[in-house]
Amino acid sequence: MEGNAIGYWPPALFTSIAEAADGFEYGGEIYEPNEEPNHDDDENATPVQMGSGHFPSEGYQRSSYVRDVTYIDASGSQIHPNSEDLIPRTTSPSCYNLQLDNRCQSFLYFGGPGCH
Repeated sequence: MEGNAIGYWPPALFTSIAEAADGFEYGGEIYEPNEEPNHDDDENATPVQMGSGHFPSEGYQRSSYVRDVTYIDASGSQIHPNSEDLIPRTTSPSCYNLQLDNRCQSFLYFGGPGCH
């Protein structure tokens, strides 16, 4: 699948930002249809795992990841952001987390086991 980009959204979907956007987000999300969140330890605690269920610190072959993070700028150039240009944000870091890595390619490791 080398060379097949995923995550492309045609401009027709974004009529309010047809010319440009101020930012973008990458990451993971969970879905828990029938469970009540456990608010004992963390504001957004839930037993549902994100991704593989492993924390980003476990790295490649354990944690979920997005590889070769890129975006297209206004001139049509493909940009590989540096991790220092990105702002990591997590809502429940004791349940899920993320880690940025630019050593060989742009990687965004994310996930976690949830909170039980």
